[in-house]
Amino acid sequence: MGQTPQFIQQNFFALSSDLPIKIEIIDDKDQIAKFVEVVEKMFDKSKSAGLIAVQDINVVNYISK
Repeated sequence: MGQTPQFIQQNFFALSSDLPIKIEIIDDKDQIAKFVEVVEKMFDKSKSAGLIAVQDINVVNYISK
């Protein structure tokens, strides 16, 4: 997923059972869709739920000289 994927699936929901987790990803629509599929399967397997919000954005890259 993306150029340098660093997605760790092991014990993802064990990080905290009572704190929210926010993940932000900027990538192609196809890659985001693949990631959403993985997360949905993880929700099902762990019998938990969550909110997945996907939106289009415009990325402005500014590099100072």
